[in-house]
Amino acid sequence: MPDDCPNAGDVIIWDMESDSIWWVGTQDRNTAAHMFEGAGAWDRAFSAAQELAGPEASIWKRYKDGHFEKLRT
Repeated sequence: MPDDCPNAGDVIIWDMESDSIWWVGTQDRNTAAHMFEGAGAWDRAFSAAQELAGPEASIWKRYKDGHFEKLRT
């Protein structure tokens, strides 16, 4: 699989609403996503993503246009 999109088990932070609402979950059909909104939403979302990923999984940001950016390997 190309290295420009997440693999199963990777953690994704979805940009849902003009950089003010973020969803965090894993690249898996059965994942439970967590929503963060309001002041400091990005910081809380990234912190949750780091906790969910642990030391092993990559963290990705998914933009509204569908492209991904790898934030951590």
